Amino acid sequence: MGISSDLFVGEVGEDLVCSICQEILDGATLSGCQQQHAYCRTCLTQWVKRPHVAKTCPDCRQAVHEAHFAPLKLLDRMVGRLKVKCKHAGCSWQAEYSDLAAHLASTCQYQRKPCPYAQRGCRAQLRPISAGAHIQNSCDYRTVVCPRGGNDCGGAKKGIYMRKDEAAHAEVCTRHTCKNQGCNTTGRLKTLKLHQHGCDAISAARVRAENRCSLLDHSSKALRDENARLKAVNTKVTDDNKKLEDEVARLKAQLAPRPPKRGAEVLDEVKQEEEDPAPPKDQQPSLSFLGPRGSTFEGGDRRSTRLRGASK
Repeated sequence: MGISSDLFVGEVGEDLVCSICQEILDGATLSGCQQQHAYCRTCLTQWVKRPHVAKTCPDCRQAVHEAHFAPLKLLDRMVGRLKVKCKHAGCSWQAEYSDLAAHLASTCQYQRKPCPYAQRGCRAQLRPISAGAHIQNSCDYRTVVCPRGGNDCGGAKKGIYMRKDEAAHAEVCTRHTCKNQGCNTTGRLKTLKLHQHGCDAISAARVRAENRCSLLDHSSKALRDENARLKAVNTKVTDDNKKLEDEVARLKAQLAPRPPKRGAEVLDEVKQEEEDPAPPKDQQPSLSFLGPRGSTFEGGDRRSTRLRGASK
């Protein structure tokens, strides 16, 4: 079969097309006829090997023989210089046909290649862009190291194995740990299965105790907060009561009756006023005094009024 014409960019001359498969010549070969018709090597070989059919040139029908086939390197070089694109959708590579094989083998990110662990048995065909994910996540033939005990887990170098053997290694691994939080017991799976039943019960009891402690802590905190709030209220009430008591005392002092002034006290006040200049009469206020026996005196002259009160 020839080279698919869909790979080529632009028109390809008829001289480079195989008349048997109608594709571009792949390994151009002369049939040995006098017209020197050229075909794909594979196409021409299959043509003359057809059973019960005469071995003739496909175009001129001249008898030919496989021993007379001859490669035509000139046409191969012409095909090699034709511009082609990569056969994989999504790849933007374009160059001469002679460079296509190298591109597919090395740089094309869409060309599927065997897994790097094919020699171990992996049959996956991978694109370079997805090979890393396959090796890391799903290849059963990748080498792994026991995540619990390292290289020598279960014996010398027994901690290194292929991923497909992980279950077998788990049986001999001595570094399995109890799944319950706070339990540090380690050992083989068989040992831990015997341990697990009792440890589960202890773990469940621990969880219940922790839940009760958490509830008590929560209740205790709520009580402390309420006690603090009540103390603050009590302090405020005490302060308010003290203010009310002070206000009542002040009002009682204002409302208490004052004792009447005696003659000696009036004489002292008169002497004090004589030492101080008296205001004009029109500015003197009208005063009243309570006498010794409850009598009242009124007048504008403070001195005469007080003297009269004192003389009595």
